Amino acid sequence: MLTGLVLVSATAYPPKGTGVGIQGTAPSARTAGQLKACYERRLKVDPTLEGRIEVQWSVGDGVVVDKPTVTANSTNDAELADCVVKRIGRWTFPADVEGEMSYPFLFQLKKG
Repeated sequence: MLTGLVLVSATAYPPKGTGVGIQGTAPSARTAGQLKACYERRLKVDPTLEGRIEVQWSVGDGVVVDKPTVTANSTNDAELADCVVKRIGRWTFPADVEGEMSYPFLFQLKKG
């Protein structure tokens, strides 16, 4: 099972070598940007929104084969979690990537 942490904020950055993402090495700028868009949309409703959403999904033949599910959500924002799940469900991976994945995404405002 793959785990890691992604900070999604005004300037999203992925950790290197975590094994998740379109290129299989880390969440790419594209995937991080998709989650950032979800977060920014919800910040318009709640400017104090922060927290962690952990999602689990299965990959086979380079595509998400099971609908991603939220396993933890400290943001308590169902719409943000739903947006994240929808985006992950569209991600593709290298053909040799398969198995169960679980990944926590941290959503917080950039300080400073």
